[in-house]
Amino acid sequence: MKCYRYILYKLYTWSLIKRRGGKTPIGNVVFTMVTVHLIQLFAMYNILLINVDVPMIYLPKYLIFVILCFFGVCILYYYFLCTKEKCQKYLSEFQGTPKENSSLGTFMVLFYLVGSFVLFAISVWMISKYGLYRAL
Repeated sequence: MKCYRYILYKLYTWSLIKRRGGKTPIGNVVFTMVTVHLIQLFAMYNILLINVDVPMIYLPKYLIFVILCFFGVCILYYYFLCTKEKCQKYLSEFQGTPKENSSLGTFMVLFYLVGSFVLFAISVWMISKYGLYRAL
């Protein structure tokens, strides 16, 4: 869980910097992390689509459900992990990180964020290459 708190710390500090949008830093963190988790969930779902006969949730009739789930998870994420007090606690926990560890941590957080989107892109490519389990 310390790694996850470090990711939240890095995103929060990046959001506090004025040139990167400092007006709603907690909102930026919540939106970023929920988007990343949704992308990871869709990547796993795409891989599942290739191997197992599961219902297709990418149809337009399920779009409102996905959007409502996204906003519901954003609200829950805020209350459980990203309140102002918790973000201040993350700041105090990792504030004294040495420069070399901070640079490595920045690289690892960026790798996590970009890697999630790459995983999704690979899963979409796998669907286009291998097709779905059942024909729609």
